[in-house]
Amino acid sequence: MIRLLTFLLFFVSSCAVWEKVYPPEQVVDEDDDMVVKLNEKFMLKHQEAESKLNDFNWLTDDCDGMIWNGKAAVVVKDINLHAAEYPNEAGKWGRRPPNPFWCYENGQDLGSASTWSGDMFKAGLLPYAWLTKDLQLLETHAEYGRSHYWIMGEPKSDWRVVYKPALYGILYQTIFALGGDPHIARKWPDLYPAGLLDYKAHLQVMGIWLRGDIARAINDSDALPQESEDPAINDEYKLDTNGEMHLLTVNEVMFERLKEHRDREPECPFYSFAYHLYADGDFTDTIDLLLRSGSPIECTYVRCGDKNENCKLAEWLFVTHLVLREIERGL
Repeated sequence: MIRLLTFLLFFVSSCAVWEKVYPPEQVVDEDDDMVVKLNEKFMLKHQEAESKLNDFNWLTDDCDGMIWNGKAAVVVKDINLHAAEYPNEAGKWGRRPPNPFWCYENGQDLGSASTWSGDMFKAGLLPYAWLTKDLQLLETHAEYGRSHYWIMGEPKSDWRVVYKPALYGILYQTIFALGGDPHIARKWPDLYPAGLLDYKAHLQVMGIWLRGDIARAINDSDALPQESEDPAINDEYKLDTNGEMHLLTVNEVMFERLKEHRDREPECPFYSFAYHLYADGDFTDTIDLLLRSGSPIECTYVRCGDKNENCKLAEWLFVTHLVLREIERGL
């Protein structure tokens, strides 16, 4: 039965025909006054984040610490994400240091009764590894998952610590895009239901942005994996990366989800960025949000567990990095 369901899922996903959506030409450039101001503010916020690192070289220490520190570590190189990796179990990660990684203090649950969850990976560890091109981190994480039936933390009875096929599928797709193993599991598609809110909406937008960004890289000849000694694998690379058979290209359904979340939360910079990336290439609205005083993050999913609200600073740095990266790409 499981094999039959797997076959049907692949068959349906391969037969579905969706119109692809590609990022249009960028409207703003690095010489625009607002971009100059954003770069200036980015440098100041970068310095601010460096000054706020704790004894573990983490910016936040709440129960969702991996999400915020994973995002911030893309920019702040002094953040030591590996402080949350189990010292004797390579590829196994916790929500935050120190070890043990349970989110308890003096017997009190501080926000999560599990050591890990899929959102720690999808919204924190994975975008960090992708943007910093840390192939070894992803390969080690995948090896741990394979050898533990994709149960990635404790308690093992908690569904949050189990990676489902779409999640380890994007893990394998990222590994492939960085030049690693073309594992068949990278073919697993994802679903994009309407009406998601809060952190589920965040994960959906993050997944769409990641898949689109990975697809753009794989379709770039400079980003193709090295040729294999097996001609069949080389042929498969060509088939997957010729822009016709790629399962990760953003389609109109995914774009509708981006529009939905942006329309619901127009003050959220990440939603604004992801929408405009595919809508019109005009990041003016996004930059306006980022240039507001302080760390202007108005997103329902950004809730800090520390009194300093450093998760808002992490989110600001991450989104600003993405905007500036796209502007540089458009030059």
